[in-house]
Amino acid sequence: MRVAPEGRPFIAIAWLIALALAALGWWTALVVWLPIAIWVVAFFRDPVREGSRGDQSVIAPADGKVVSIIGIDEPDVIGGPATRAQQRGRSIGKAGRNGARIKRAGGRGVHRASRYEQ
Repeated sequence: MRVAPEGRPFIAIAWLIALALAALGWWTALVVWLPIAIWVVAFFRDPVREGSRGDQSVIAPADGKVVSIIGIDEPDVIGGPATRAQQRGRSIGKAGRNGARIKRAGGRGVHRASRYEQ
């Protein structure tokens, strides 16, 4: 499993604490800390992404389910009208009838139509 380079210091600290608790024989504290150390690794995972690539692809910030796509006026960053795709956090299982999974993929371009892959 790949992990994001930015997470390596946090992962190292979490597991050094786990090793220190084990070395000191603090088994109860280790049992409490071990799920946290495992979660830190899971939080910074960087899975290999599948899906289409290219200039017409959109990068999603995370896995999840699209809950709305609306037009907005965005004066600060884009400086005009834009399309906002809002997603709910990572979900498990297939997307429902009214939602779609989005996958991260590289690319740049203008959003003109939506096509979802499941």
